Amino acid sequence: MDDAFVRGSRLLITNFVAGESGITGTLGGTTRISGSAVAGSAHIANNTSVSVSGAGGGAVFSDDANAQQAKIDSQGGLLTGDNASTSFRDRASAGQVTIFNFGGRAASAFGGVTSFRGTAAAAGAATLVMAGGSADWALGGFAVLYADSNAGTATLDLRAADVLGATGGRAQFFDRASASSARISVPGSSIDHVLGPEAGAVTFAGASTAADASFTVGGNSHDGGGVGTLRFAADSTAASSNITLAAGQTRGGALSFEGLSVSALASAGNVRITNRGSSARAPRGVAIGGQTTFSAYSSAGSASISNRAGFGFGLATFFAASTARDANIANLGGAAGEAGGTMQFNNSSSTARAVIVNRTGARGGSGFDAAGVTRFVDQASADQAHITAEGGASSSAVGDLISFGGTANSACATLIAEPAGRPGRQQGAAGQAGRP
Repeated sequence: MDDAFVRGSRLLITNFVAGESGITGTLGGTTRISGSAVAGSAHIANNTSVSVSGAGGGAVFSDDANAQQAKIDSQGGLLTGDNASTSFRDRASAGQVTIFNFGGRAASAFGGVTSFRGTAAAAGAATLVMAGGSADWALGGFAVLYADSNAGTATLDLRAADVLGATGGRAQFFDRASASSARISVPGSSIDHVLGPEAGAVTFAGASTAADASFTVGGNSHDGGGVGTLRFAADSTAASSNITLAAGQTRGGALSFEGLSVSALASAGNVRITNRGSSARAPRGVAIGGQTTFSAYSSAGSASISNRAGFGFGLATFFAASTARDANIANLGGAAGEAGGTMQFNNSSSTARAVIVNRTGARGGSGFDAAGVTRFVDQASADQAHITAEGGASSSAVGDLISFGGTANSACATLIAEPAGRPGRQQGAAGQAGRP
């Protein structure tokens, strides 16, 4: 496409699809912007495929092309098969483009797709919206970054579906891709139904990194409905990102780490994680705040994790073959009637050398209700951790809890139970022994 023709223009480019409904395998039209060409402020519409196993319209940016301030719409599918798409290759940049990937409009139909590969970047103030599917079993819009591509400083908005049975927007990073300094939002579902539709989801895998990105992952707005999810799989790392897991009506946003083996760990790196507590007055034991889970072959690295109090408390859980490593963890206390932030080690998980502090909270009907809590169950080990339970500062406050159950053991950990009236001073009794 000629640079002089496109630059600064307000073109309307529509990529239609060949064939008719019922014809198999037809291909859609394509807009190619290459060399050093720019899209200016063009409006590019990639229409959906109307044939089974066909391909929708597409826009391709390659070489050193730049999307600049263009607006691109990739429609959701009506049938199965590849769908409307936008791709950035080589050194192409998304500039300040706004791309809307609509969700599928029929069962098993794909949503619009945006992909980045090579050193291509969603740089500048680019905005990518991945909408949820708009029909039962329809898939949401999709963004994929791979082969050394990066998200630059883009804004990614992964929206929940608003139809029962549909899938929310998706984004995936793999093959050394980086989220760079992107701002990524994954809100929960706003539909009030026990079988509510799925919310958005983001996955990192295959040596990908969250780098310095910021994430906000939301909970559900009603008793039913899905929550936003953020997942780090084998060989990926949360790096130096900032992740906030918001509370929901009954469930908060969910973050998980799960590797494949000792040589293919999922790591939290130096991430800052906040599991927020719920302010909704749901019955105790029903609601839960933001939640972070470390499963097999995962590590908290040198992460900073804050579990907040609430009617639904913030929660971080470690399972078999996972470790807190060198993390700094704070379980915060709350007001009367709330539950304190909680950290739990299950199965054969280990704290390693983590530093954990349980903060005081308001006195409640069951003693430790509003205080921070660290629990060890099954065969979990406190290893070489440094764990502090603060003492209550007044008659209306309660001290915190370090609990060992099953065959869990304190190993060589330093356990400090502070005296009442002097929270935060680490002057209580210390334990360095084996099984309690």
